[in-house]
Amino acid sequence: MRDLAVAAGITINGLAILNEVPDLDRYYRDHVIGGPGAFMMTATDYSDFGTAIRRKLVREIRGAPVALDPRRQGRKTVAGVSLGGSAP
Repeated sequence: MRDLAVAAGITINGLAILNEVPDLDRYYRDHVIGGPGAFMMTATDYSDFGTAIRRKLVREIRGAPVALDPRRQGRKTVAGVSLGGSAP
């Protein structure tokens, strides 16, 4: 399913909690994450999870590119979603 999602252009990020499986981050890197701009973050243990998930969410939200879409005559888009601007 991961390969089908990535082939469809979907990005899969990951957050590995390392306290029970110290090298889980390697597995995530090799078998879980994928797609454009994919990344993986770690939490050292369950008590670190809250901080780690906030960092991951902030990175995902900030990572959405804002750019002018030439197909939409200068409209700004974030991850392909129009933010308004001139009508096509």
